[in-house]
Amino acid sequence: MVLKFSFIVPTLNRSKDLARFLDMLLKLNNKPYEVIVVDQSDDTITQQLCAAQSYTKLGLRYYHLDVKSSAFARNFALDHLGDESNVVVFLDDDTTLQTDFLDQIDHFFSTHSHAQWWVANIESPLRKISLIKKIWFFLLTWGHRFTEMFVTGGGFNVMPLIQPTALKHVEWTSGCGMFFRRKLFDEWFRFEKRFMRYSLMEDCFLSYVIQQKYPKSLYFVPDVKMIHHETPVARVANKVRINQNIVHRFYFVKKFKKNTVAYVRTMFIFCVFDLLNAKDWCVIKYYANWLKYVFSHKNDILKSDFDFNTFIFSGKVS
Repeated sequence: MVLKFSFIVPTLNRSKDLARFLDMLLKLNNKPYEVIVVDQSDDTITQQLCAAQSYTKLGLRYYHLDVKSSAFARNFALDHLGDESNVVVFLDDDTTLQTDFLDQIDHFFSTHSHAQWWVANIESPLRKISLIKKIWFFLLTWGHRFTEMFVTGGGFNVMPLIQPTALKHVEWTSGCGMFFRRKLFDEWFRFEKRFMRYSLMEDCFLSYVIQQKYPKSLYFVPDVKMIHHETPVARVANKVRINQNIVHRFYFVKKFKKNTVAYVRTMFIFCVFDLLNAKDWCVIKYYANWLKYVFSHKNDILKSDFDFNTFIFSGKVS
């Protein structure tokens, strides 16, 4: 089967990153079948960029959404895939790919017919392995191996401190670079629609839902590398990030891990490190209020019509 790749790229007020990203795609040895850009910005700069004649070789299609959510944007793009697409590639616009990237994806899927999806060897210039990072990793993973890519019982999604050197099964894939056979989405797998803005843990939720039906179908492929520059503007304000951290991870633990003791321990570790960074004792009160919130709504949070975003973005617990 000839593989035709659909690249899905959600973007928000990052036209400079997107311009660099599209220029990078033009340098690939082989071009994608289509590039779907889902713009969630408040201006027309990204739209004007995507209309440039130089990007017609990419089969670029532009959409604008008022909803600011990378999860929602990706679901929207899945509903607008081209008819001939058979491999779906989700990429952030602050990533860089090798020129033979599509050749390597093609080779992997052609030689591993049973694989449904896979994750590349993602490097980050900002991800330095300091002593504090090692302590943080050890505490959150309860002394687990440094080369694993998994989600702990407390809902912490672990990126390996030391990248594996061999093909192996992993539990989740990072949202900055995800690669799937399209047939998975024809079965109506989708991202968690309630996750707004940065949509923390959308990748973990999708990973676990798919793995429930297709165990051990996700592979880490060490020879295929990409760089994630982790542009700061992509992130939400620190308090919002922390609010998402406590609510989304609780939701994940309730849905998949069923280990509230591990969750509380994980949140305690996060609290300690946030306290050290902020040097403000009010952080402890803040965490106590969060925990009270999620446990008082522990059954409601699983309901699809329950709105936890009001709490997340206002910072006020009910």
